Amino acid sequence: MKLHTLLLRLTGPMQSWGSDSQFIIRETHLDPTKSGVVGLCCAALGWERSLDLSPFIPLRMGVRIDKPGRIEKDFQTAENVLKATGIGKRNVISERFYLADANFLIGFEGNDIEFLSKVHNALAHPKFNIYLGRKSYVPSEPVYIPDGLLENMNLVDSFKKYPIKNPTQDSHRIINCNLEVDLVEADQIRYDQLMKNSFITRKYEQRGIKYIQIDLNN
Repeated sequence: MKLHTLLLRLTGPMQSWGSDSQFIIRETHLDPTKSGVVGLCCAALGWERSLDLSPFIPLRMGVRIDKPGRIEKDFQTAENVLKATGIGKRNVISERFYLADANFLIGFEGNDIEFLSKVHNALAHPKFNIYLGRKSYVPSEPVYIPDGLLENMNLVDSFKKYPIKNPTQDSHRIINCNLEVDLVEADQIRYDQLMKNSFITRKYEQRGIKYIQIDLNN
């Protein structure tokens, strides 16, 4: 089976990738979630929430952490929130965590080159606005990578081949990555694996993540 990889760049002053936060404390993972990145791709495609997400489910996702960023926190106030009793309203202050100045190279690996090409073209001309986890967090450079569709190349080899931006003087650099793997092989379990109607039900399945390091030749 031939495997192909689609690469996209997620970089910006603020990003947030939560998978299980609720209510007044909204946390973020240290790297993007599959549900969040697929949501970004769906926005580029112009898909409504009700559309079937099945084409994305078999795609294996990986993240190359070119710049990890740092966790920051801000506060937001929601006014006139209905009280739990149903009587009266109040103002609610929520804590919102986010990643500052992070830079990620995302890869989707699969055997359906036509679908990957469709997503690649949509990222060049997105139908809806693209944002990095929250609507106010916009990319500081295009998500679309012109040469980001790599035919007959798997996820890890694509990460090794694609150059890092602003390389150091060293000819090699060790880069941290995470890869989607079977649950038994996982270093971490996340609840961000899609089902065909996840964006309607807001329900997700478990997904295994394994952290590795690659030797990147700049």
